[in-house]
Amino acid sequence: MAPVYMGHEYREEESNNEAEYIGYREEESSSGEEEKHYPRFASPKIQSRTLEHRFQKILFYVFKEFVITDCLTRGVALMPAKMSVVGFDFGNESGVVAVARQRGIDVVLNDESKRETPAIVCFGEKQRFLGTAGAASSMMNPKNTISQIKRLIGRQFSDPELQRDLKALPFSVTEGPDGYPLIHARYLGEMRTFTPTQVLGMVFSDLKTIAEKNLNAAVVDCCIGIPIYFTDLQRRAVMDAATIAGLHPLHLIHETTATALAY
Repeated sequence: MAPVYMGHEYREEESNNEAEYIGYREEESSSGEEEKHYPRFASPKIQSRTLEHRFQKILFYVFKEFVITDCLTRGVALMPAKMSVVGFDFGNESGVVAVARQRGIDVVLNDESKRETPAIVCFGEKQRFLGTAGAASSMMNPKNTISQIKRLIGRQFSDPELQRDLKALPFSVTEGPDGYPLIHARYLGEMRTFTPTQVLGMVFSDLKTIAEKNLNAAVVDCCIGIPIYFTDLQRRAVMDAATIAGLHPLHLIHETTATALAY
């Protein structure tokens, strides 16, 4: 049974002795005092949905604490006629898109009716494949399939941690003239090089397309969640990647900060 939105919490309807809800809700007891009901995670089915709830909470507080405040400060209309606030959360494996609507925060679906979209770019002989299409093509073309881009973004090639990560990646990565990694892939019949920022820009472009299909409107302003350990260089690389995708990031917010605000 799908979660039901109740204010700022999501309740799982009772079925077959499974947990009733995720999060807690407050009720007034017969004595007039408020009681808090805490979760009972009795079902693996419900446990599997906690990631989706985490994304929803992160994006909700991104919008509430940062985007809306920024709009009020600058005197920008919060909800223009054909625009909506959009949030992106990207990881090593996948990305999620959410939009702010009148009824709350919605995590939008991609073309396969899934909320998570693979953060993958696969370069073919005639075209490139992004997201779900890239994941489907990766088995046939692993050496030209770029994933785990979050591990490369904004880091120098000599970084010991990056060197350990590179050993597990199937595609070719070398050091560029500026000391940062360059990704090699065969595309349109020839070997080409891409920076991690360019590849992340392609991932953002795919997420942007998903948002625009759901909103039936152009998407420009956005908010992006990043890990707390990202350096200034990594933050700048994320901003540059968003610009490549035609986005204007209003704010970058630490994922842990957004999660803390949710509680």
